[in-house]
Amino acid sequence: MKSLKAIIGSLYTAIVLAGLFTMLVGSGACNDKYDCPDLKANVGDVCTNASGQSSVIDENCICKENESEILVDTRDGQTYPTVVIGGKRWMAKNLNIGTMIASDYVDPMNFNNCPGDLNPTNPTNNLILEKYCYDNNPANCDLYGGLYAWDEMMGYTTTPGAQGICPDGWHIPTDQEWKDLEVALGMTAYAAGQTGYRGTNEGDKLKTAGNCTTPGDIICGSADFNALIAGARFYDGTFGTINDIGWFWSSSEATGFSDCGVWDRDVSRNGAKISRSWYGKADAFSCRCVED
Repeated sequence: MKSLKAIIGSLYTAIVLAGLFTMLVGSGACNDKYDCPDLKANVGDVCTNASGQSSVIDENCICKENESEILVDTRDGQTYPTVVIGGKRWMAKNLNIGTMIASDYVDPMNFNNCPGDLNPTNPTNNLILEKYCYDNNPANCDLYGGLYAWDEMMGYTTTPGAQGICPDGWHIPTDQEWKDLEVALGMTAYAAGQTGYRGTNEGDKLKTAGNCTTPGDIICGSADFNALIAGARFYDGTFGTINDIGWFWSSSEATGFSDCGVWDRDVSRNGAKISRSWYGKADAFSCRCVED
């Protein structure tokens, strides 16, 4: 039988432990797994706000509304709406800086190992920002933005995330930044790393309303990214796929997949997904910029 002293000692230990537990719980020490315990989330985590848009948890533990900011390109005075997706601010309109140059068909049999490298209608490193307008029509640049060969867009560097032709404080998105955007819209990280059309409806979320597989669907255009089906200028000098497919460059070369290919994204009018693939640098696609 325990002595009275031992019993009192055991009771004292239990009381002390109970008090310590109460202090820990009351102070929130057991609840500090999350910055925002009620949301089971941390500041900076991706969330879906009341408008159904991808956003982030702010310091007040609120899934904040995306602030609509207008970017003014001081080089030519053009303005671009912007949108925050996955914690990063993107242009919500295709870039349209530069001087239009004409594109003409050239027999691709005349090219070297990287298709289009020797096309005489390609832009050159001449300190002039050069762009194509679909069908060589300047009005199409006003409507859809410019189409840029990769080297010209990058400013003749191959560094991922380079500023390139973007305004100061902005840069060409990397392949990883495109993946982050896609995951913020609901794609799994595994799917984002695959090629071809992946995910579920992330492409429809990015497109402008009316260009989706089901026009009028609440998902259509919900990301406020306003992806246009702007077509492309291809390495042989021809234009194609306007109102069918919209193509967007990344700043990342497809190392290990292609000798002269670059990762891109494309959205199709006839599909809800978004494609990740690689194309040659002499093709000319739309450009979006991301804030540094």
